[in-house]
Amino acid sequence: MAISDTSFFSSYQAIIGTSYAKGFEEVYSPTSTLITYIASRQLFLASMSTTEVANGVSVVNAHLSNENTYSTGALNIAKTVNQTLNNFFNNTYSSALRDWFNALSISRNVAWQNSFKESWYQANAQELVQQIGFASWNGTSLIYYPATSPITNKQNVASISTISGNNVTVSGFSPITNFAMNGDIIVASPVSGLPSSSAISLSTTVVGVLNTNTIILSGPISTTSSTLYAFRPIKNAEYFEFRFGTASITGLSCTNLFSNLGITVYLSTGVTTVVNLSTTNATGRANIGIFNNSTYRALGITSMGITSGSIAALGTVKALEVWVKSTN
Repeated sequence: MAISDTSFFSSYQAIIGTSYAKGFEEVYSPTSTLITYIASRQLFLASMSTTEVANGVSVVNAHLSNENTYSTGALNIAKTVNQTLNNFFNNTYSSALRDWFNALSISRNVAWQNSFKESWYQANAQELVQQIGFASWNGTSLIYYPATSPITNKQNVASISTISGNNVTVSGFSPITNFAMNGDIIVASPVSGLPSSSAISLSTTVVGVLNTNTIILSGPISTTSSTLYAFRPIKNAEYFEFRFGTASITGLSCTNLFSNLGITVYLSTGVTTVVNLSTTNATGRANIGIFNNSTYRALGITSMGITSGSIAALGTVKALEVWVKSTN
């Protein structure tokens, strides 16, 4: 099976992502390796007589040196692999890996694991091309809605076991960091599906890992919540694009554009740009801003409004996909 095959790469990146997640968890919740290693250093000192201490200092210093670099080693567990993988794609296919799986066809679609996307960012200081959300009509305006498509951007869903203040214990993930890591956005729901867009807040994030199945949130969630959704925010300012119509293959948003539509987009940087969507667009993609102009790079979208045309242009499913733009 070729490395460019979607089935192969879906499995491969899941394993690499899990490896990174376990290393990450060991750093922030060191329940095994590091704790055991520290105990061995403490035992070394405890077993010494007074006259042995001076000669044993060099051994203790070696222990301490390894303890101090443990976090660096654990967090870099997949770094060189991802860098080499990117080089492989450039050398073999003349295309960076982040552009290879760009949703131009179903055969090259990969539902990225959150943990793999995070390890990729740490290795290459860039985001994988990914769907980051929807521009969704709530009846009066277009709003930003998290991406939940299992086709393009695998988001992790967990059942809640217990809620204790800001600490939430979930089931179904081992390690817990394969569900969510520090900085990930958490949306709680009382049912087994995302709540309506008006009830979604993107302000609750993961601030720590308590043990193998508990995460610490930046604020409390409703005690009636039964399900958690984890969304990994992008880390680098990026160019964005809308996908629609012929691009509906990517995430099941609108299937057709019935008339021209103009949308004012307010980026998180405070920059405003108007995006004109046309029925003559052959690719179903439209840049949000001007590509290769750094003015239009941002971490997200704060709001959107209709400048020209009508929301009826989007048909029955009034949603546009928002993607990090590929560089090809």
